[in-house]
Amino acid sequence: MSNSPQARAHAEAEEFNSPRPESTASGGVSADALAPAADHADLHQLLRTQARQVRLQGAAATAELHALLTLVSEHYEAVDEERRGIVKAMRLMADEARAMAREARQQSSEHLQVILDHIKDVVLTVDEDGSIRTFNPTGERVFGYDAAEVIGRRIDLLIPQIAENETIVEALQRLAANSGDTLTDLAARESWGVRKDGRMFPAEIAISHAPLSRRQMFVICLREVTERHEAARVAAAEHDVFEKLTANAPLATVLESIARLIESGSARTVCSISVLTEDGSGFSNIVAPRLSQRLRAALSCVKIDIGSGSCAAAVYLGRQVLVADLGTDPFWQERREIALDAGLRAAWSTPIKAAGGKILGALGVYLTEAGLPTAREAKIIAHAAQLSGIAIERRLAEEALRSSEAKFRGLFEAIAEGVYQSTRAGRLLSVNPAFVSLLGYSSAQELYALPTVAVLYWSPEDRAEFCRRVENEGEIRANEFCMRRRDGATANSSWCSRIPVRCAMPPGASSATRERSLTSPSASAPSRPCSPRRSARR
Repeated sequence: MSNSPQARAHAEAEEFNSPRPESTASGGVSADALAPAADHADLHQLLRTQARQVRLQGAAATAELHALLTLVSEHYEAVDEERRGIVKAMRLMADEARAMAREARQQSSEHLQVILDHIKDVVLTVDEDGSIRTFNPTGERVFGYDAAEVIGRRIDLLIPQIAENETIVEALQRLAANSGDTLTDLAARESWGVRKDGRMFPAEIAISHAPLSRRQMFVICLREVTERHEAARVAAAEHDVFEKLTANAPLATVLESIARLIESGSARTVCSISVLTEDGSGFSNIVAPRLSQRLRAALSCVKIDIGSGSCAAAVYLGRQVLVADLGTDPFWQERREIALDAGLRAAWSTPIKAAGGKILGALGVYLTEAGLPTAREAKIIAHAAQLSGIAIERRLAEEALRSSEAKFRGLFEAIAEGVYQSTRAGRLLSVNPAFVSLLGYSSAQELYALPTVAVLYWSPEDRAEFCRRVENEGEIRANEFCMRRRDGATANSSWCSRIPVRCAMPPGASSATRERSLTSPSASAPSRPCSPRRSARR
């Protein structure tokens, strides 16, 4: 028979339940009958100890079976109490584990919710039928809907062009498909979103699968890219403006491109660019492609004050003037009726300034609705005003240069002294009529045909000395040289020559650059004879 504890316990139970010959009619057990049980080595130590206690208590008397059963029952109670304590402890541990798991899930959910509430992108989940299930606060701000208004509705409410000749579910599966290429899978796709008020805006979307509770879900991340499109549009317009500037396009054409940059942002916007007159008393030119002819004519003849419109006020005050309502603003006191008849309700004007701060004109933005510009619109207006300032200032500089050149050319042609320009090598660049007449030639072309200006000097050493002194001293004044006329006669002349500082040879420049930078001397008509020394040399 097996000596395992289970086998021994079973045997003891059978022995305990079997009839006892020693039992009396009253059910008692003698103390002597308990002696073998107390000394039995196979019994549990605690049971042997209890039997020994019963035998000692009984002494000579008969021990009651009830006392033994009481001891055994107490032992069972202790075991049960211990078991109940273990069960209770295990329950407490299980409850604590569940509470910790619940807290962890709650913290994770709260953490995720905080992320969704504050992320800059729109995040929403869509079920396998294309219905919206979650909608974060950024989506509410971007689209203008409350979450309760869109949950349960189809995704094409927000992204109408998400499906291309297919069902919405097929489109979601196509856009969420994993190609295995990380760059391809993570690349956003451009589409258009629709706000609650019906306005559309450019957006980038990225879609991915998200299995949830044995259901197929789709997570859509959307980012509005209106500012990026605006920046690209402004950059393209700026590039177009600079191309026209470098191509010497008319100023009106350049300013019209800038005006169209403003007007392309909204159909309700009309732009005008006004160029100030030279004396600053009014506008000499107004470029406004979409402004009515009547209003353009009225604004072109205004005087610069604070009651003739926002552009005139901006120039008068030297600052930006924002008129939210043309119907009541005092800046439009003299031109209010014409502006209202043209359908305009707001006007934002910015002075156009040169790099040095001089006011060159004004840029006006007119709207068919009352209001003030947004931060993005204000930024574009400021940039357009800067471009206008560059275009106007450059054109004014070109006109001033042409006027200066015309004045110089008139002086060059009319001066009584002979003047010529040549390179360091001696090639003639220009001659005035006095120089042609002084040397007896019939036209400047005859002089240009000469191989070098050195042939006009009576002595070759004079040309070399002249070049050396001009290079070393920068300029020479009242020096006498003898020139050779066309008929071979001598022309006694007094010379002045200089090298302009602006044309001086930079470090490392080639000799050719230095030769071209040399300014010619001016030769006057023979007003006095050569000196005796000069005559002796000749």
